[in-house]
Amino acid sequence: MLHGSPFGRPPGARTPPILARLDAVNADERLLTPGMDADPALHRRVFMKVLADAGLDHELAGALYRVESDPGHDRFAQDALPFRARAFGVRTVIVSDIHVDIRPRFDSAGLGAYVDAYALSCEQGTEKPDPRLFGVALRMAGARSDGALMVGDRHTRQV
Repeated sequence: MLHGSPFGRPPGARTPPILARLDAVNADERLLTPGMDADPALHRRVFMKVLADAGLDHELAGALYRVESDPGHDRFAQDALPFRARAFGVRTVIVSDIHVDIRPRFDSAGLGAYVDAYALSCEQGTEKPDPRLFGVALRMAGARSDGALMVGDRHTRQV
């Protein structure tokens, strides 16, 4: 999800017709359904229902879902590759609300070697901000909460 919208549209941008149809069915809000990222089947059902409600045919909806579910379409920050926390004894655990395995994407970008573990909502059955997901991440890192730092990936505040 980019810029707070699953469809990557910055606030105030001109709305193309297909996005206007998605806006008309409150797609952005509905695609934040609690539990979606912890349950891949629920994720697909909700996503496909929203696209159907927007009047997209099943073939187009399926194609959009495949793109949305392919971590290869997500971009890493330009400065991600030089990050070398391990050299300083820092363990890195990726905590992600996601319905698919992102390990191959990290590996293909050359980042997998710098990640110690992944706490993925689709594998843990819970989503942020549930403390259980962060507890899993802390155990994976062999750390306590008072010795850990969480770095978010959104420029907007999520409540």
